[in-house]
Amino acid sequence: FSSRRRHTRFKCDWSSDVCSSDLVVENMLLAAQRNPGDHLWSLPFVGKRKRFEAAARERSLDLLEQVGLTKLADDYAGILSGGQRKLLDLARAMMAQPQALLLDEPFAGVNPKLVETLVEVLQQLRKEHELTILLVEHDLETVMAISDKVVVMAQGTPIAEGIPNSIYENEAVIEAYLGSRRGSAS
Repeated sequence: FSSRRRHTRFKCDWSSDVCSSDLVVENMLLAAQRNPGDHLWSLPFVGKRKRFEAAARERSLDLLEQVGLTKLADDYAGILSGGQRKLLDLARAMMAQPQALLLDEPFAGVNPKLVETLVEVLQQLRKEHELTILLVEHDLETVMAISDKVVVMAQGTPIAEGIPNSIYENEAVIEAYLGSRRGSAS
C-alpha cells in the first residue's frame, strides 16, 4: 500500500454515460468516490454505509444546485436535454472532488445561451472548489473569456502561450488560424 496522498483528477468527455433509466440524483450517487458499500468486507458495517450514502446524497444535491439542476433531481435522467446532460456530467465529475478537471470540447454543438451558462458554472466551480481546469476547445472567444492562461497548438505542436489578450496579437497564431496579414501587393 502506498502512503502517498492520492490526487483526484476527473476527465469529462461529454459523451454522456448518464444512466437514462435512473433518476438524476441516482446518477450523481454513482459517481461518489470511496463508497464503503463497494466492498464485500463492509457488509457488516451498515451504519458506516448509511452515513456515507447520506453525505453523498447531500453533496449530490449541493452540486446539482450549483449547476442549476436541483428541480430535476428526482426526474429520470433520460428526459434531460443535451445541455442539461452536459451540466449533469459536470456535476458528476465534481462528485470525485477533483483538484483538476479536463474538459474536452465542452462547448461543441451547444447553443450560445448554454455556452454562457456553462462558462458561468465553470467559473463558479473553479472559484468555490479551488479547481484547476484544463480546457481543450476550438471556440476561441469562449476560451479567451474563461481562461487565465492559453496555449495554442497547431498540428499537435504548441505555437503560442500567454494571457488571452496576448494570443490575439501573436503572429504565429494569426498565421496558423487566420492566414497571413500580408497582402499580395508587391
